Amino acid sequence: MKKNRISLLVLLLIGSVLVGTAGPVAARKVTLEVWGLDPEDQGYGALIDYWNKNNPDIQVNAIAAGMRIQDPQKLLTAIAAGTGPDVAWVDRFQIASWVARNAFQPLDDLAAANDFVAEDVFYEPALDEATYLGSLWALPTTTDSRALYLNIDLLDDAGLSADDLDTGNWEQLTEYAVKLTRRDSSGRVTQIGFVPTQDPWTLGSGGMWLWGWANGGREVDEEGNVALDNPQFVEALEWAVDVIDKCGGMVEVADFASGFGPGAQEGFIQGKIAIRLNHNEFLRDIARYRPDLNFTVLPIKYRNSNNLLSFGGGHSLVIPRGTDKLKEAWAFMEWFTSAEAWVLHAQAWKAYFESEGRPWIPTFSANKLANELVLRQVFQPQEEKWLHFVRIFEELLNYNRFRAQSPVGHQIHQAFLFEAQQEAQYHVKTAEQALRDATVKCQQELEEFLRHQ
Repeated sequence: MKKNRISLLVLLLIGSVLVGTAGPVAARKVTLEVWGLDPEDQGYGALIDYWNKNNPDIQVNAIAAGMRIQDPQKLLTAIAAGTGPDVAWVDRFQIASWVARNAFQPLDDLAAANDFVAEDVFYEPALDEATYLGSLWALPTTTDSRALYLNIDLLDDAGLSADDLDTGNWEQLTEYAVKLTRRDSSGRVTQIGFVPTQDPWTLGSGGMWLWGWANGGREVDEEGNVALDNPQFVEALEWAVDVIDKCGGMVEVADFASGFGPGAQEGFIQGKIAIRLNHNEFLRDIARYRPDLNFTVLPIKYRNSNNLLSFGGGHSLVIPRGTDKLKEAWAFMEWFTSAEAWVLHAQAWKAYFESEGRPWIPTFSANKLANELVLRQVFQPQEEKWLHFVRIFEELLNYNRFRAQSPVGHQIHQAFLFEAQQEAQYHVKTAEQALRDATVKCQQELEEFLRHQ
């Protein structure tokens, strides 16, 4: 994948945090109804307040309730009834599902009218996810990336080294998983080496998507048909199940993981999981609850390759069909996803965390320049290691893959991670049969949808 770079000259010219008016003055007074952005959120609340203060003719009324759910029915019903919002904040991987249902306004003409070149603003993977059927449908807000976290002390105790681990070598990952799994005198698991899957969630985040892609698979073929049962995905799931079995089996592993919880109760933070796949925001929990933890981060590679791979998700702002406030909605969205806005967002969250006496680790914006400004001007950690790890995840934003675009994208996600994976790792079905059944189910839903279009 082509890397996106910020020129040093641009950064030197900017020099300091961007300042200025939040947006254009409207020719009429309007109120934008925005669904999904929580005004009580420290960062988003600060941006909404800043916008409203600087744009008296375009006021934003933000409503958080109901938009973080995966089921899009509430918004679809409102749009159909003519009572939908002017702007909505939605999960980006579902863009294709919304567009297929004629829910959103395309943004190409608005971008052109405002000389807005999205390719210059956003990371390529996040922008690709917001683009469907050749049109731009959303402006990306957040994004993330994933890598392996490794407990160095636990590796040392097992005679292993993070420096020697090749994350594209699945045989070596299996070896590490087994050697790092520990039991007490009664045979009960006391430490887990590595679990490739992500269910229970306490064991990882994003697992099987990454391993399936790393093995060369894709969940939707070139014709748009569901293809979860492709040989590469089958092989990846078989490997994951084999790793779990060699660590004691899913029943035993899940029983062990049931003792974990959020925050300080998380397994890796407690030193009970040696290697864990997780996103960049996990750094914040480590910094808060175990700042002295001796760990490192390794990017994932495609299998038997040195090419890097990551998995990114995130949200975006869209304009639902039916609004008569297109120009005003665009003005708000363009500013809200700008570098200026995201620097303010970071400053607000940093101030809040410091007021609570807690360390702050920045989240990522899909805006390339925003992340660079935040890391250079706002993020000032007391220890250099935190900037080092954040920089690793920032670089991986350029190597992100995202879930396939499909009108049944949500169904594919659910069938893969919460049905097929479960059935395979608990040996209810073979990996091949579980993925075949998931493919048939999702393909039927896709064909049923297409028949009604």
